[in-house]
Amino acid sequence: MTTSGRSALVTGGAGGIGQAIAGSLAKEGYRVYLLDLSERVVEVARSLCSQPGQVHGRVVDVGDEAQLVDAAHWCLRQAGGVCDVLVNCAGISPKGEGGPIPLPAITTEQWDRVHRINVTAPFILCRELMPFMAQRGFGRVVNIVSRAARTYVPVSGLDYHSSKTALLGLTRALAGAYGGQGVTVNSVAPGRIATAMAKATHPALLADTLKMIPAGRFGEPAEIGGLVVFLASEAASYINGACIDINGGIYMT
Repeated sequence: MTTSGRSALVTGGAGGIGQAIAGSLAKEGYRVYLLDLSERVVEVARSLCSQPGQVHGRVVDVGDEAQLVDAAHWCLRQAGGVCDVLVNCAGISPKGEGGPIPLPAITTEQWDRVHRINVTAPFILCRELMPFMAQRGFGRVVNIVSRAARTYVPVSGLDYHSSKTALLGLTRALAGAYGGQGVTVNSVAPGRIATAMAKATHPALLADTLKMIPAGRFGEPAEIGGLVVFLASEAASYINGACIDINGGIYMT
């Protein structure tokens, strides 16, 4: 089956990695639905359209369950009751003076917000959309985790580490539950990617990170997009419950 006519929902669609993923899917012929808190998402959707009606953007706070459930069913209605691919990319990583916020300064409100966006939102979308995938016998879920889900990363906060590790666990549990129904669930764990979020890190910390990357550079958002396109394809049908590292070699297993 070709990708033409298939649909994909991408959260964090106005951000660097989310926008790149959306663009890569659109180039492959997917109808793409973008969710983001930023009003930029509507303009991003317009900029990615190679043909009318191919990419749609909607302003949504993925940390708000009611908004998120409504958006999931909006996507289903727009796509004719079908969501073939779900990419959970939206995420936040609060920083203080360019580095992680120390434990004593992390409020419960911040902790809850990080987890609502980084792990609860993916859970809600999976709950709302994966049963429809299973009914049709086909679906792809790709969760964007982080190198911080795999190992300790000095520039990432405790709340971010915790949420991304939880998302990795959710990936494995869902892969086991739905793998026999034609639905695969995998994670992508980017290292340092050249995005606005990365630029919020203190330059000295970025320089130290660069020294540890065997590839000698930071990754590009388009490289994440290409990997997601592959995981969404028929060629990746036997990849399930995996976490694929894309980090230039800074973390190897």
